[in-house]
Amino acid sequence: ANCMFEAAFEEILATCECYPVFHSEYFQTHKLRNATTLQAMPYMKADVSTYKSCKGDKLYCAKGILNKISEYQTIYDPFQGKNLTCYESCNDQLHAVQATTSQYPAEPTFSQGLDFCLLLLKFVDQCKIEERRKLLDYYYPLICENIQNLTQNIKETFISLDLDPAILESDSVDLEQNRKNMIDTFCNEDMTENWENIANIAPPWFVDEMYKYGKDNLIRVNVFIRNPFVTSFEREIETTPISFIANIGGLMGLCMGFSFVSLAEIIYYVVLAVWGSWKGRRMVGEGKY
Repeated sequence: ANCMFEAAFEEILATCECYPVFHSEYFQTHKLRNATTLQAMPYMKADVSTYKSCKGDKLYCAKGILNKISEYQTIYDPFQGKNLTCYESCNDQLHAVQATTSQYPAEPTFSQGLDFCLLLLKFVDQCKIEERRKLLDYYYPLICENIQNLTQNIKETFISLDLDPAILESDSVDLEQNRKNMIDTFCNEDMTENWENIANIAPPWFVDEMYKYGKDNLIRVNVFIRNPFVTSFEREIETTPISFIANIGGLMGLCMGFSFVSLAEIIYYVVLAVWGSWKGRRMVGEGKY
């Protein structure tokens, strides 16, 4: 599965010329460490500096590839300088699945939860992008309007937390590159007052609109192992020609006492019998018998 995902990721980079948002940290790390090596990869069709997270048409392109992830079976190996084929996993695990559902998020505590903080940062970035803002204004008209009014309060909180507030003001800054540090600091669950104070001064209809967005677009999945015991199936590599010959020889030697010496003797006596028969017929034809 990891190999197929890597193959699909390379296809996204090559075809859509962007990277999935959940892979931004991985891509940015490689870009910062060695952009020259990354640019040299055959699946990088455009300049590495132009690659950003998939949005709009590019996001649609990436989703189409991920929906057909099983069709991508080759990845590029930079050490060998060629494409390699993904192999099936040698170990399978089968689990009995039982699903339960409930409403999410919970409205009474939504503004005190981590999701509210994450959405605040998300909309500060999204409302700066004209294409995204048009869609947000169409479905959730109160979000971007109020985010602009709350940006100053968010900026003051950033300053108090020693975060650079410039990233909230510049249209040229992509928050994804700084998201991890912001989340770890601003959205620290041990310091919920960072965003609770902003939620308290925001108009109630803004919080309601945020909850509506969360209800329409957020989902939480909790996965638990129901049974600590699993059934494991192991696949062995297919038999090679040498192993096949060795197995056949071993079985014949065990069950029939067969060996290469026996084979040579059989061939010798068969040839001798054929030769004797042919020679006998020849002598009869010549009248020597």
